[in-house]
Amino acid sequence: MGAWVEVSGQECAVEIMGERRTFTLSPEVKVVGPTGQPMKVTDVKPGRAVRLSCRKNEPQLVTHIAVLPD
Repeated sequence: MGAWVEVSGQECAVEIMGERRTFTLSPEVKVVGPTGQPMKVTDVKPGRAVRLSCRKNEPQLVTHIAVLPD
């Protein structure tokens, strides 16, 4: 879990425990809003709390983003 920073192309940045980390977005990445509705990755606002899911064998490849409620 971390705070969304930005998305640029196929990469996103998230702040986790005060450290900015960069991840690669899977071409089939799914983004779900706080009420369960689908979203575009570009609609996630900076500072929002998110939970990223990555592949077990590729920990930097994001396959799912859950935007958490305020």
